[in-house]
Amino acid sequence: MLRTWLELFFQHGTAREVAGNRPLVLDDPQRVGMVAVGHVDVFAVPLENGQPSGARVHVCRAEVGQLFFGTQPERATGLGLIAVGTPDSQVLELPRASLQELDGDPAELAALLDAWIEGLTAGVAHGRLAGHVSLLATEGDSRHEAGKSVTPAHGTYWICGTGLTVRFLGKIELSLPDAKAVFPLAGSGWLETADRTKVWAARSESLVTDSRLWPGLERFHQTVLSSAAASAREADEAELDRLTLKSRFEDQLMQSTLAQLASTVEPERTGDTLLLQQEDPLLAAFRLIGQRLGVPIKTPRDLGQRSHRDPISAIARASQLRTRRVLLSGDWWRQDNGPLLAFCGEENRPVALLPISTKSYELVDPTTGSRTPLTRAGASAVGSFAYCFYRSFPPRALSPREILRFSLAGTRTDWLTVVLLGLAGGLLGMLIPIATGVLFGRIIPAAEHFQLLWLVLILAVTAVVMTLFEFVQGVASVRLETRMNSSVEAGVWDRLLNLPAPFFRQYSTGDLAMRAMGIARIRQVLTDAAMSSVLTFVFSLVSFALLFYLDARLALLATLLFLIIAGVTCWAAVVQLRYERENHHVRGRVASIVLQLLTGISRLRVAGAERRALAFWAKSFRLQTKLGFQAQLVSNNASTFLATVPILTSSVIFGAVAFLGSEKLYLATFLAFNAAFVQIIAASVTVSSTVTSLLEIVPLYERAKPILVAEPEFNQDKREPDDLRGDIEISHVSFRYHDDGPLVLDDVSIHIRQGEFVAFVGPSGAGKSTILRLLLGFETPTTGSIYYDREDLARLDYQAVRRQMGVVLQNSQLTPGSILSNIVGSSLLTIEDAWEAARLSELDAEIAQMPMEMYTVITEGASTLSGGQRQRLMIARAVVSKPKILLFDEATSALDNVAQAKVAESLDNLKATRVVVAHRLSTIVNADRICVIDRGRVVQQGRYHDLMEQPGLFADLAKRQLA
Repeated sequence: MLRTWLELFFQHGTAREVAGNRPLVLDDPQRVGMVAVGHVDVFAVPLENGQPSGARVHVCRAEVGQLFFGTQPERATGLGLIAVGTPDSQVLELPRASLQELDGDPAELAALLDAWIEGLTAGVAHGRLAGHVSLLATEGDSRHEAGKSVTPAHGTYWICGTGLTVRFLGKIELSLPDAKAVFPLAGSGWLETADRTKVWAARSESLVTDSRLWPGLERFHQTVLSSAAASAREADEAELDRLTLKSRFEDQLMQSTLAQLASTVEPERTGDTLLLQQEDPLLAAFRLIGQRLGVPIKTPRDLGQRSHRDPISAIARASQLRTRRVLLSGDWWRQDNGPLLAFCGEENRPVALLPISTKSYELVDPTTGSRTPLTRAGASAVGSFAYCFYRSFPPRALSPREILRFSLAGTRTDWLTVVLLGLAGGLLGMLIPIATGVLFGRIIPAAEHFQLLWLVLILAVTAVVMTLFEFVQGVASVRLETRMNSSVEAGVWDRLLNLPAPFFRQYSTGDLAMRAMGIARIRQVLTDAAMSSVLTFVFSLVSFALLFYLDARLALLATLLFLIIAGVTCWAAVVQLRYERENHHVRGRVASIVLQLLTGISRLRVAGAERRALAFWAKSFRLQTKLGFQAQLVSNNASTFLATVPILTSSVIFGAVAFLGSEKLYLATFLAFNAAFVQIIAASVTVSSTVTSLLEIVPLYERAKPILVAEPEFNQDKREPDDLRGDIEISHVSFRYHDDGPLVLDDVSIHIRQGEFVAFVGPSGAGKSTILRLLLGFETPTTGSIYYDREDLARLDYQAVRRQMGVVLQNSQLTPGSILSNIVGSSLLTIEDAWEAARLSELDAEIAQMPMEMYTVITEGASTLSGGQRQRLMIARAVVSKPKILLFDEATSALDNVAQAKVAESLDNLKATRVVVAHRLSTIVNADRICVIDRGRVVQQGRYHDLMEQPGLFADLAKRQLA
């Protein structure tokens, strides 16, 4: 019987104690060690005269029963390996040649070799992931396309080739001239190929007794040391760049401070320009745009690393901005499109395009700090595309005051214009009653023809000026309304997209859409007519003061009349508001019913339930119509009353004059009083009519309020994860949807290893889809935790985690547009990436047969595609960014067995962790592990064939489907 290698080392090896202050230098390729007690950590460190003499870089850890090997220090840098243990660690050493002389198990030795190779490879890879992957899945010969990263599907392979030149981890050049030169490649490593390559591969078990093994292992050791040395150089260069940038920043900060102190003309601009020149041009351009928008620009912590593929989106997300790519066409620089981010020159230099008036822009180059007004020639130097930006609401509950402040940001000129011109119009309006009094009090009695001409001229000029005021005020009102609408609408939809998933369980889709669109309706109600009528009333108070100057007794009577008008209006408003509140609630319910019926019209026809559907809709619609009629009836009665107000109030005023006697009131004074009174009554009637229409705002805001006060998912305290590698752990998770509801999951613990294919099966309602929702951060565990690469999901930015996943859920839908836009979305991925994703989902051949190929239009509901094509297109969308984690919920249920097998084989090439929820068990035959869920608990685990042989729930489910 073969003995274990640990037993053999205890029998034949030499014991050595290894502690932190007594490291073991691994510089002899002819020696091999095994950990007997404790553990040892392997470090890469410069060696001088056989002793460590520099900073240590951790590479891997060897536990009890694991091997570690010696190797010559790297020639160029003298970098070598040392083993450092704990105070009680003990290792056993043997000559390497003894490994082939002792009667140990070759398969166990191969596994020990694989563990050592995987540990060293993972230590120098630092979690970096390969790009376009070509998998080694079987022993023997295989071909790999140029530009691919060759990596094992599972475990470790030893490879060789004729004249093979590759790059280990994309950094270290490696030459394998002939079949005698082999090289081990573990799952966390890869070899980049420059040309189409043919390689031969074998498992470690096949090479344990092969003479090529030890030279190949030494070649691997030297390559690992070269990679560690390259990483150390990169770290030193990065630290030098950081120190240089810090020194440069401090110099620029000092210059900026001195410039701000010395400048008396434009200190802020001078200081800002100097500060902008010291940092990344793109980030500096963002800061210029952020200053104009009133949004602080934040630097993503991983800018220049993972996010370098799309730094614009990374900076925008960190600063809570939404971006949109726009085409710069026509005389775009002569229109106010807000601040823009664009690129200039052949080197695509980022610049900020800032509006300096409603019809002109200036180009600010953050590299030089220059500011150039744009002309046609300057605009032609700017690229064809730019990015515009939308502000987000602050990530907290919002009050109406905060929303108003948010909507008015950047509109100071417009609202000041509206208010000041309204005030000026009110003051000019006083000229009419004053001129009336002068006309009948002085000019007509004295027959002053010349003064009459002057009066006519003054009134004519006043009319022209008021017309101009009204025109400018109207333009400013339209600009104000448009900007407010743009800001608030973008903010509302951004808030909706950032709300946590449990929020949406409270409302049906149609009702929530009505609530969200209520903000736009509020903007429509608050038109320039409503604003101008309110302003007219406010500024007509000047004329109200004139009434008391002309005759206090009549002014008091006029005040009583105004209070009566206000009282009737308020009473009508209260009654109408009651109906409007209930009406909007019912309208939301009707909208939900209509949406459900429209989306399910085909099912209604199949079931012959059209009449029942109509009756169901009519019941709610009848109530909506009734409430709307009652509210409109109150509004009509109020409008009828207001239509009689001018005649009734004038009759009261004339009656009061008759009662008081004409000897106590001069004709000119009365006519002036009457003119001012008519102005105020007209304003009062207008405002009263407007108030009844403005009442709709109250229920609209009340319905939109849940959206505005709900806390979004964004949390500044949570950080973005590093590149996810695919290790997932569900640790003692229990979950219930409501505090008093039943447990949907009960103490579930599952560890999904990197690259593993795990499937969840079970009866309906067992909790399978809930697990996916928890993994996506849509729900929060009641107890327990979820870890990604050993980091607690609760401490990570949920949205950042999801961006690194590929997800296809049961209710996933395609969006109207082209096939290309459905696959790549708004990312910077190209059409080549879309074709690669289509190939992985086995859809490329069918797309190629379509007349417009990738540009084929998909309509609402994607009725032009079959169910299988829709599913494969959603899979292509999920895999286009080559994520390391895939979450599928019945993603291949509409595919036949052949198509399903091809898709599964293609997905294996991604080396991604796959978590699949399946009802159709044939889709998970090849899963590495199947977890059977029943009543919120994991009741069985294992591979398909093993579970089929065990009595239990899985076998019962399978028998039903096979039957």
